[in-house]
Amino acid sequence: MIKFLTNWWQVEKIKQAIRRQNFSQAEKLIRFRQQQKIKLSLLEQLFLQNINLQGNIEEKNKQLLTLESIVKLSQKFLEPNQNFIWYIEDCFKFIDHDPFKLQCTGIDFDVFESLETNLVDYLKSEINNKNLSSRQVKIELKKAKEDLERLKKGDDPDYDAKFSPHVYLIQYFLDNVYCNYLALFLIYRSGYFNEQLKILDIAAGPSTMLFGLNLFTQSLSKFVDVSQFNFSYYSLEKQVSLQIQGSKFWRYYLNTQTQPINAYCQFNTKDLFEYKNFKHQLPKTFFDFIVISHCFFYDDENREQSYSIYKNIFQQCLSSQGKVLLIIQRNKLYKTYNSFPEENIQVENQAVNNFLKLLGLELIWYKYLTSTGQRTVMKSGFSTFASKNLRKQNYLSILKQKYFDQQFISDYVIDDFVIFTQVSK
Repeated sequence: MIKFLTNWWQVEKIKQAIRRQNFSQAEKLIRFRQQQKIKLSLLEQLFLQNINLQGNIEEKNKQLLTLESIVKLSQKFLEPNQNFIWYIEDCFKFIDHDPFKLQCTGIDFDVFESLETNLVDYLKSEINNKNLSSRQVKIELKKAKEDLERLKKGDDPDYDAKFSPHVYLIQYFLDNVYCNYLALFLIYRSGYFNEQLKILDIAAGPSTMLFGLNLFTQSLSKFVDVSQFNFSYYSLEKQVSLQIQGSKFWRYYLNTQTQPINAYCQFNTKDLFEYKNFKHQLPKTFFDFIVISHCFFYDDENREQSYSIYKNIFQQCLSSQGKVLLIIQRNKLYKTYNSFPEENIQVENQAVNNFLKLLGLELIWYKYLTSTGQRTVMKSGFSTFASKNLRKQNYLSILKQKYFDQQFISDYVIDDFVIFTQVSK
């Protein structure tokens, strides 16, 4: 494993040197690998051939275009498999109401049921290991639930209760994985999915995007050979308890899988607003994707400061062809501008564009993902609609009924903007 990572990191440094036009450094690194009798990649072989052919200024001027083309080819973007696309669109019961609004009420049952059942087993084990009485467990879980419900009011929870990360996994995790999964599918469908993605997940929580990536790859494996896929996932999260539980559940979950994804994971516990103190720890011009899912603030001062930090991270950490994925809940997007959702595409487009302008980003595409098919809140009849149309979280609901006295079965519900962007030029 160490040998594999060393080789991978050396190749990445060579690619970075080429992208920066530091050809002497790239040649030095390749010659070193040649001396070590390491088998050179196609990129390295072509680079040396190109160096050997240079004999005049004209050849040097052509060098950049040639090498940029080689780097782009080495990224191995996947040609979307149409049968897989049809399968997902059918599983999730996609309805395109217009170019921007996509209704989703279904699910790829096999992969999500496996995640849900393993999540429930993991949570039961975690709760039982606390050696508390049933009454104490309910009291502690209630404290954590009350703290996390501050999210609904636009406040940051303290995450200081005994079961704060566990309640997060119970209350929010599956719906967020569902959304991340769909975001990855839309990226794949639009031709931007790479079999060797390097992802920076900002405010990652319990690494929700990592689970979404795993489930998406499992679904894709029914149609495409994914055995050579290799991902690098970097989690940046303030709450150590969320990271610990996320990484523990990740290891637990992988042990139950017959074909887990090949992912190198790194977890960095940092407060976003302390960015100036840790920015040197983030790899420069390295990431193919930067993901920000739901980490957008109501408070004006925090929002302005976070946007400035986000823009700096985009500039410093994205690769030359890197993209940014934003996921933001419908009401939060509109409340940022003191407005409300409505069935008006122009108003929605303007809200999205204003949002991106503040972040220094350009739109590639966006989708508003909705379970109900409406941009506005379904004022009545949601329970009836959900019972007829939405997939149930049957196993997790048992825990909610036991510990939170919930009287109904939870559904997979989505109500988010998925916005795929690039840094403004």
